[in-house]
Amino acid sequence: MPHIHVKIAGKTEEEKTRLAEAVTEAVMQSVQAKEANISVSIEDVEKDDWVEKVYKPDFLNAISLRLGWLEIKFAFKLLFYIF
Repeated sequence: MPHIHVKIAGKTEEEKTRLAEAVTEAVMQSVQAKEANISVSIEDVEKDDWVEKVYKPDFLNAISLRLGWLEIKFAFKLLFYIF
């Protein structure tokens, strides 16, 4: 039952819907999860608040692993960061 939480700035509702659909499809293909078992939450963060609300709590002092275009950061939780 994968749950993916995305923090993002400056996107329309339509863009966020497309993102959630694409993330769901990627999870279904990569870990063979059923669509009904996947949840995606999207948190709007103002660009001016990005460092304090995203970078510092989620990435500072995290160990990173680069896999091509996807950068996975391990901290207290696994967070998929979409550029």
